[in-house]
Amino acid sequence: MLKIQKAKTLEQLEQARKLFIEYSEFLDIDLCFQNFENEINNLSSVYSEPDGGIFLASFNLEVVGCIALKKLEGHVGEIKRLYVKDEYRNMGIGRKLFDKILDFAKEKGYQKVRLDTLNFLESAIKLYKAYGFREIPAYNSTPRDDVLYFELSFFS
Repeated sequence: MLKIQKAKTLEQLEQARKLFIEYSEFLDIDLCFQNFENEINNLSSVYSEPDGGIFLASFNLEVVGCIALKKLEGHVGEIKRLYVKDEYRNMGIGRKLFDKILDFAKEKGYQKVRLDTLNFLESAIKLYKAYGFREIPAYNSTPRDDVLYFELSFFS
């Protein structure tokens, strides 16, 4: 049975940290340009209330996926680290995590959410477009030329 909950306890934050690291290994790129080391060592402050949070997906009591939200600027949030373990993909877990984070962003009063992704993550890009995200110019600096940027306005 699938359960999605906000990471609140130290144990849950540690589970999120492990999934974030697994996600970075899955990407097989160095995320140092995103200050990844600082991020995983300070999850509770990077994704802190009242502007953000981390959600974990559990399937039959095993933590199998994650997603996070943080404030980017003003009324714009940034979705980060959507990840589902390989053996649990194509079960709708990523979509349920995405639904949860979009609802959470609306509850927090964000008018828009943005995200970046790598151009080879075709299933993720397909998901974002299915939700109405549109491609936008870069909103941060990156040394990579394979990054795509997306935005969804809740009030368009």
